[in-house]
Amino acid sequence: MVLRWTASALLTLEKRMRRIMGHQQLWMLEAKLQDQDEQPGVAKKRKNA
Repeated sequence: MVLRWTASALLTLEKRMRRIMGHQQLWMLEAKLQDQDEQPGVAKKRKNA
């Protein structure tokens, strides 16, 4: 019964939610951020700043 209520609530909320503009390109942002974290010089600059 709880599962049914949860599903009903999610379906109701789905109508009110809007998509983020550019949501298809979010994977590129994630890749760039991960590349920056992997660079050793970037981490040192953040600690000093």
